[in-house]
Order: sequence, then C-alpha cells, then structure tokens
Amino acid sequence: MDAFLGTLLHQAKTQLSILRGNYENITERAKIVAQLTKEDYDKVLKRLFVDCLTHFKKVSELLELLQSIFSSAIVVQFTIGGWILCMAAYKIIELNVLSIEFTSMVLFILCILTELFIYCYYGNEVTLESERVAGSVYAAQWVPAPAWFRRALLAALVRARRPLRPLAGRVLPLSLNTFLKILKSSYSFYAVLRQTKNQV
Repeated sequence: MDAFLGTLLHQAKTQLSILRGNYENITERAKIVAQLTKEDYDKVLKRLFVDCLTHFKKVSELLELLQSIFSSAIVVQFTIGGWILCMAAYKIIELNVLSIEFTSMVLFILCILTELFIYCYYGNEVTLESERVAGSVYAAQWVPAPAWFRRALLAALVRARRPLRPLAGRVLPLSLNTFLKILKSSYSFYAVLRQTKNQV
C-alpha cells in the first residue's frame, strides 16, 4: 500500500506540473493551433482553457478519491508507526551495538521511518506543486488576451490559490511537518518510558 499510494501521489504531482506548463503557455499554444487548423483564436483559447480547468478538477477528484479510500488506514499507520518507533528505540538502547539483534532493530526502525516518510514526502510534494499552480495561472500571457479570458483567468487564479492538500483522517496533512511531529511524539513517549524505568 505504501509504494502504491506514493506512486499515485507522485502522479498527482506530475499532473499538476503538466497543468502548470499548460497554463503558462496557453495563449501561445492557442495561437499555434489557430494558425495550423485555421480555427478562430478565441474558440481555441476557450477550448484550451476549459481543458486546463478540467485537468485541475480531475487531479482534485483523484486526491479526494485517495483520501476516501486510504485516509483512515494512513491515520492508523501513523499511530502504530509512531508507537513502534517509540518501542523500538526503547528496546535498542539495551542492545549490544555489535549484535545481530541491534542491526536488525536498526533496519526495522529504518523501514518504519521509510514507510511513514513516503506518505509525508509525496503528500508534501503535491501541496507544493499545487501552490505553484496559481503562479503559473498568473504567468499566462493574459495582458494582450481577450477580456473574457482575463476574467476567466482571474476566477481560475482565485481557485488555484487554495492548494490541494492530501489529508489523513481528513485533518492531518500529509507533509514533512507531520512526519516531524510523529518523530517528536515518538521521542516524547520514549522519554517518558525511560524516565519511568529509571524511577523504578
């Protein structure tokens, strides 16, 4: 599930990158298509603009679908992963550094960290790329464009200013910040366990 979801989030990020390029070059592409097909420039521009809006909507729908399917599972994985990190850190302190058990425990911790990091990294990448879409909309050659296009572009800009944020449990953003919070929580639990053990 980890690699699959990471791949889908990476695909969403890639689609947002393509969308950014489409917005940035929309007027130039419309001119080229209009010249090649002898169509009216405004019609071509409108069609390309509608394609961009549809593209953004499809990426948004993909992320909503991923959240509806995987959201609860990711929250459970974050919770269990954080707890496992805490317990593994508690256990590893008592092991001999040269033992095979120590090495296997280090590898186990690295696997858990990688599992959690995949979600957070790719979710963060989607959010960052989504935030860049507004800049790409603004970078379109809108000054010489028709008035209807400038108004439509303004509406698209307002929508693009609200970035797409993949969430776990509908509240927890998949971001590098969340990854750090999980690590800090695990360390806090670990510190409490160590302190309790030392007092006994």
